[in-house]
Amino acid sequence: MKKSFIAIMIAAVSAASALSSCTHSDDNYNEKAFANAMVTVRTAGTGDVYLMLADDKAVEPVNLKKHPFDGKTVRAYANIDEQENGKVYVNWIDSVLTKQPVADLGEDNGTAYGSDPVDIVNSWETVAEDGFLTIRFRTVWGGMAKHEVNLVTGSDPDDPYKVIFCHNAHGDTVGRVGDGVVAFDLSSLPYTGDKPVKLTLVWKSSTGERTASMNFRSHNPDIFNNYTSAQ
Repeated sequence: MKKSFIAIMIAAVSAASALSSCTHSDDNYNEKAFANAMVTVRTAGTGDVYLMLADDKAVEPVNLKKHPFDGKTVRAYANIDEQENGKVYVNWIDSVLTKQPVADLGEDNGTAYGSDPVDIVNSWETVAEDGFLTIRFRTVWGGMAKHEVNLVTGSDPDDPYKVIFCHNAHGDTVGRVGDGVVAFDLSSLPYTGDKPVKLTLVWKSSTGERTASMNFRSHNPDIFNNYTSAQ
């Protein structure tokens, strides 16, 4: 699927929610048309593709024998049907923009990464999970320039789990409000082990600086091997 489908889908999900009372005859279509999971697509040491549905839940996609994204570890929207024995059938899957964090530059962060306001949407897509931070964000899009988002790590020497979300609109600040989704691979942060730590997200919103805290755990590289050995 093309990347543009994501933006269309986000708008469509909102519309579908508002009209759900009028679409009972289309329930089966809606179940397959919209995402019911946000997953990490990973490759095991055996070369098998597997999906992470949560920090502790690895599943095997029975109809994905070939990695759908050229072997890259990415976050993705998916519509799946869960089956027995930890297996799923993937009806469709579409990757989310997945990036590495950037280094803290102190006072130069705004110049390098942007300081345009952006709002973080409190939704099921905004989640710290499986070693990633996935963010649904909202801002003004005019279509005149490509927006850029980054996640800064290393700003607090006493707290490696404090991260800053930066947005650079590149002057494109007049237009309609819309959403985007991005995921950041936090494997460069200190390994948390089995116990979650507090991840603090900082960003400049349309009403000033905001913070949010959430539980975060690093990806367990043995989880799929542990899952398969238990079958």
